Amino acid sequence: MPLPPLADKAQWSTRVRPVGLRPSTDLTPPPLTDKAKWSTRVRPVGLKTRPSTDLTPPPLTDRGLNQILSGSRSPSQLSQVVLDIHSDPRTRLSARGYTQLMQSLGQKGAWQEAISLIEHAQLAEVRVDVFMYNVAITACEHSRRWFQALQLLSHMLRFGPSPDIISFNAVIGALKKGEQWARALQIFGVIPEAGLTPTPRTFTTVIGACSRCGAGDQAIRLVRDMQDQRHEISQFVRTELVKVFQKAGDWQLALEQLSEVRAMSEDPDKFLLTAVVVSCGMARRWEEALRVLEEAALPDAGLYVAVARACEVAHQRQHAQAVRLRSQNRQQAGVLQRAKSGTVAARATVREAVEAHERSGSWAEALHAVAVMWQEGLDPGDAVIRAAAAACGTEEWERAIHLLEEARRRTNREPGVAVYDAVLGACLVAWRSALDLLTGLRSTGRSLSVITYSHAINACAEGGRRFEAKGGVSSKAWLRAVSLLIQARRPE
Repeated sequence: MPLPPLADKAQWSTRVRPVGLRPSTDLTPPPLTDKAKWSTRVRPVGLKTRPSTDLTPPPLTDRGLNQILSGSRSPSQLSQVVLDIHSDPRTRLSARGYTQLMQSLGQKGAWQEAISLIEHAQLAEVRVDVFMYNVAITACEHSRRWFQALQLLSHMLRFGPSPDIISFNAVIGALKKGEQWARALQIFGVIPEAGLTPTPRTFTTVIGACSRCGAGDQAIRLVRDMQDQRHEISQFVRTELVKVFQKAGDWQLALEQLSEVRAMSEDPDKFLLTAVVVSCGMARRWEEALRVLEEAALPDAGLYVAVARACEVAHQRQHAQAVRLRSQNRQQAGVLQRAKSGTVAARATVREAVEAHERSGSWAEALHAVAVMWQEGLDPGDAVIRAAAAACGTEEWERAIHLLEEARRRTNREPGVAVYDAVLGACLVAWRSALDLLTGLRSTGRSLSVITYSHAINACAEGGRRFEAKGGVSSKAWLRAVSLLIQARRPE
């Protein structure tokens, strides 16, 4: 039975192709209709509408501000944030957000920007509380802007919010830094009128302002007021009081402060001890200064310096030298004690101490530190030996060479090239010794740097200059310098 004829569509779909031939590679799509063109228009993935061309950043909120303040920001960057806040009316910050930003600005010394945020918060109808004003006043205190701090306090007293004792303490602190002791006393007198009670910190700040400006009588009166109100007299207050006695020459009253502290079974801190010693030194009471040092539980370096200075003022140079020697021995003992722990941090502390001697040229202290470590069976390491050799300098070049030889003997190894470089640098005035060191270093087969050759060449050049200064015509040192320069240019 014959098959029915195929439709045109069926004929096209079942068209017979020759066996073994691939289908057509022409992938050109058929022409699209208007409807197809519209339906296949490319859109950004995930967007149902056309993308917006508005690049305006979103308004600043507390969350965005926290992200900004979480990183380390420079004062200029924080100032730019404030400018953006003032220029963008969409800013939405809470009182807490304003306070956090003002604290960061105050720490960076941007007191003007901190104050400007109070006005912006008021315009934004944010409740400005006493905490925000305290932060602004503290920013002025850190920047020594006592007049602006007074203006803020005056505004609070007239229009609110009511200041608290923290507000007054910050203003008095700003007046102290500005050496405005009379105004500090005036603000101190306003505190009871505001219905507040001065705290020990309030007394301390006012007394500090008076003592700094030489108003000793007022400082003493304030201390008596503290005692009448049964406030504890802190050691900081006593230190400020001793400074008043210094200017008046009352060294006996200064010593009484130490006696009162010890009567309460307390150890005087380093600030009080140093202030008392300075008082004794100004009165040339060097024996009392030595007695304070002997009675100190944990004397620090500053106390030793003050006692030595007191002895020098009284022309007791032998006692001053003995005090300095005790200080050096104590420092070395502390360094050694830390080195015995064997930790990396402890060794780093020893290296820092010797490097400090290097910078100050204290070669005796640097060599003593190395010697003490060797006596205790500790290896100072190349870094410490290098610093000690560099501390010797050209004036003690022989000691630098001896240190190198001692390091070889005690450690049974060759020190590093950096140690040789330091010793060669000290041998600037001894060109023959520098050449001997360079020859010995080359015999070890180690690779030498340009710095090593430079030290030796400089030593030879210095030797040649000295020879010519004495009237010589030629010098072997110059020839050796040229020879070393040629050797340095050759590959090892």
